[in-house]
Amino acid sequence: MSLPLASIIITSYNKSRYILSSISSAEKQTYPNKEIIVIDDSSTDNTKSLLSSYLKGKNIHFIPLQENQGVIYCRNYAISKAKGKYILPLDGDDLIAPTYLEEAILYLESHPNCGICYCLARKFKHEGKKTYEWNLPPFSLKQMFLSNCIFSSAIFKKKDWTQANGYDKDFNFGYEDWAFWLSILKLGRDVHRIPKVLFYYRKASNERSASAKAKTLEAYSLIYKKNSWAFSSNNITEDLGKNIANLLIIEKENKLLRKRIKYALYFL
Repeated sequence: MSLPLASIIITSYNKSRYILSSISSAEKQTYPNKEIIVIDDSSTDNTKSLLSSYLKGKNIHFIPLQENQGVIYCRNYAISKAKGKYILPLDGDDLIAPTYLEEAILYLESHPNCGICYCLARKFKHEGKKTYEWNLPPFSLKQMFLSNCIFSSAIFKKKDWTQANGYDKDFNFGYEDWAFWLSILKLGRDVHRIPKVLFYYRKASNERSASAKAKTLEAYSLIYKKNSWAFSSNNITEDLGKNIANLLIIEKENKLLRKRIKYALYFL
């Protein structure tokens, strides 16, 4: 039985301190039939020269962009060039355990309707130092409307990415992963979480993350606006959905906002 090709998409912008570790974690995957694509978003540090030297002679496809385009463009462009049946996006400062791809594809191949496969995760600041549990809640569609519970490095099918029209450019300020997972769920796909820690998220200073947090209300409002399909099909009434969306638009304090949404969802 031939194994399907899987594509690991590594995006980087000014990640010269970490990018080689991320690439190494991709190279160490026990799954044999894989390709690695590294795309650099016109970094202003020495990432380009570092990668040009490190990748020389390696069977890794390197895409150096001449102008900064943002993570959504980078992922969509690299995935468009990918040849794999399955896609694993990886930020250039995060790490994956050696068996992650193998265990995910084993499950995906035996469960054809599964569209998103991920795992348990831990956070860290420096390699070799203490890691911290990333206590993401278990997946449910209701939870996905409260907040995203699937990190960016889940594995999905390229055909689903095509059918979902890729990552949505309207979320160029952040929350693009959340929007993308919902677009795959809209296709009727299932979700599976591997009960093992196979992904490590680096807690590094990130200006984009800070900017995204400042636009939390905008993100929630846009999420609801683009995903009204879930209201009736999942026992979430349209009226309740509109009420929650209104709260998201007018609420000033995120903590109070979350409490109100949890209270509303409790009665579904």
